[in-house]
Amino acid sequence: MQPEPYTIVVNYHTNPDLLKYNIERCLTFIPSPTSILILNNGCNIKPIFNDNRIKFIDFLHTKNIGYMMNCAYDYITTDYFIHISATTILKEDYIINSFNVYNDHTKFTGMMIKIKSLDYLPEVVYNPSTYENLTCENAIIDYTPETVYLDHKKNYLWYNEIFNGYGFEDVDYHYRWVLSQRYVVRTTKLIFYRYIVERNGDFYEQNNNNEIFKKLIHYYFTTKTIPIFNRDYRYFNPT
Repeated sequence: MQPEPYTIVVNYHTNPDLLKYNIERCLTFIPSPTSILILNNGCNIKPIFNDNRIKFIDFLHTKNIGYMMNCAYDYITTDYFIHISATTILKEDYIINSFNVYNDHTKFTGMMIKIKSLDYLPEVVYNPSTYENLTCENAIIDYTPETVYLDHKKNYLWYNEIFNGYGFEDVDYHYRWVLSQRYVVRTTKLIFYRYIVERNGDFYEQNNNNEIFKKLIHYYFTTKTIPIFNRDYRYFNPT
């Protein structure tokens, strides 16, 4: 399909320099975004952007990222949107490729690499059967089920707000998408970079999202049922 107006929704918790770099990069995409919503998770440092397409949505420091994402839904004014974190650096052709693939039952994803510097964004040549990196010594190559997808508001599944902090809310979303008899087109091409930042234990190590996710997956596959969320129902506990 031809590109349509779209919004980029960005999670932001720390590192304003990285956020500014990423947003300014997004503004150069062709086609460029109609708007960019920055979900500010309690950071008191907000970069200044001289572009009225950019809007901050401020939250008190929350440990429920799914809640933040769900709140963003009502601020999205375009039919199409992409949700990323401030550490997700999309390739320039990601938008075109996503619209080429997208329909109500199909999304587009592919390979990412993790990087520690923004000085050089490498192109990666690798062995697709072993994921062996053939060009970049420090690149960590991965396929990810994260919800770095182009999506349409009418197809939004909503996030399960049972998870604490960051981690597994996106993977759960992915599994619910696939188990709803939808599809993901997964290319062998590099589609985005993930900038590695020091993780805050308050958001990662101290939560039990891994165990919650295991219980959810067990429930989905044993009952052949997945919860259907909406604006008023966004929390499901499989116990």
